[in-house]
Amino acid sequence: MPQAKSMRLPTSTEWDLLVMSSRDIHWIGMYSWCTDVTIRHVPGHAARGCLSPRHWQLITTMRDESVGFRPAVADKSDIPDGTTITTGTLYMDGEPIKVPVHPTWGGDVPDYIPRAALELREPLADPAYQVKAIKVGNILIADRVLIKRISYGDLAEQGLCC
Repeated sequence: MPQAKSMRLPTSTEWDLLVMSSRDIHWIGMYSWCTDVTIRHVPGHAARGCLSPRHWQLITTMRDESVGFRPAVADKSDIPDGTTITTGTLYMDGEPIKVPVHPTWGGDVPDYIPRAALELREPLADPAYQVKAIKVGNILIADRVLIKRISYGDLAEQGLCC
């Protein structure tokens, strides 16, 4: 079995860098979880996108069809910021997940299966399963949400929140 890559949520600061670096991100109609917690001790976590690329929303840890997982992985290559590359294939409980063609609310983003393990492995040969990511600083961030109906708590349980 191929080795899994270490992945996590992007920070809100990394999201801002992503927006500045590329026009190839999909953000319309879908929030992406980020690791930042809010100030003023209000419960909830940052979710970015949906209404505009820079939109910031405070969302509780619920599962919802408009909030999803967009993984980030470490990258030490010298490719320029804004470059899109294939970074792997996402697996949920050992099954490869097709990359959504319409990554919006009401689109073809698959639902998270509660308590399912998520792994990013080497890319499969089939392009339908190849996750594209955009280089920002020393990380690669997926160009779209890959799974919806996943709560911040689900991601924290898997150690995907830094």
